[in-house]
Order: sequence, then structure tokens, then C-alpha cells
Amino acid sequence: MKKDNLGAFLLLSPIKAGFASIMDDKIEKRISLDKLFDINLPSTFVFKVSGDSMVDIGIFEDDYVIIKKTLSAKIGDIVLGIVDSEFTLKTLKKDKKGFYLEPQNKNYPIIRPEVSLEIFGVALGIARKFI
Repeated sequence: MKKDNLGAFLLLSPIKAGFASIMDDKIEKRISLDKLFDINLPSTFVFKVSGDSMVDIGIFEDDYVIIKKTLSAKIGDIVLGIVDSEFTLKTLKKDKKGFYLEPQNKNYPIIRPEVSLEIFGVALGIARKFI
């Protein structure tokens, strides 16, 4: 099958870009990010992301990651770890050599602690500004 490289399809069906009055009837409730992520609790922190080591799972530079402070995490959790006294946001993994942190960008190697690995907290979610 020949690949057609002409670009995206143009659909002639109009879409509304304003606030439709019918939507007002469909509002279930207002939500607050503070309440959704318990940001007001002393155990919840917001950090600004620096770097691109987690882009393959949709965490980008300048995103805000919401972290719940905890001393433990499950394998596969996105954690804010302290590896040899440095903070890093990665996925917690374990193999026969022990615990390690895995970036979610194939251009970066896994991180194994030389001295220590502590879990500061687990990521609850992210917030992103477009402008």
C-alpha cells in the first residue's frame, strides 16, 4: 500500500469554540487542584520539573509535579528519589542487583545509587501551563 504524505484530513463539519449554553446544564461540580491533590496538606509538595528524562510518559520540562511525601513506594511508581544526596524524578524499579531509578526517555541510562537511595515521595499527578 502506497503511503500518502499529503498531510492531515480537513473535516468540513463545524465545531464550536465558544462556551455553549447547553454546557452550563452539564456541570456536575467545580473542582480545585488543591483539593484534588490535597495540596493544602503538609505532606504534599509541588515541584517544577527540569529536564527531559520523563518525556516518554508525558512529563515535560516546566511541568509542575505534585508529590506526596512518603518513605516508601511500590515498584513502578513515579518517585522523587534522593540518589546519593541528589533529587531526581524517575520510575522506581528493582532487579536482582537491588532498587534503581529508571528515566522514561531512552536517551538516559538507569540510575543505581553508589551510596544511598531514599524515597522522598510519590508523584500524584502533574499540572502544565500552556502559556
